[in-house]
Amino acid sequence: MKAEFVTDELEKAVEDACKDAGMSPQVAIPVSRLATAAICSYLIGSRVSFGPGACRKYRDRAIYELRRSGNSEELARAEGLTSRQIRNIVAAQHRKRRDK
Repeated sequence: MKAEFVTDELEKAVEDACKDAGMSPQVAIPVSRLATAAICSYLIGSRVSFGPGACRKYRDRAIYELRRSGNSEELARAEGLTSRQIRNIVAAQHRKRRDK
């Protein structure tokens, strides 16, 4: 089974669980992306293997959602990235959403 399919299914399962717990979609979607990124990071190097791009995709989506609240400096520190990297990720995610 392809890693990207597994991570997409995992994200959907977490999102559904968040909604079942009473979270609004505006909260459930970023939480599911963060949870998927955390699970991927935890499983890297284990018997379950995800490609490097699979985890990055979810991290970048979560950063985009969280950055919209304007906390890029804090987010950069939390993710171990620079403010410029956060801006680049947000710009790339914005382009992806615009081009869909």
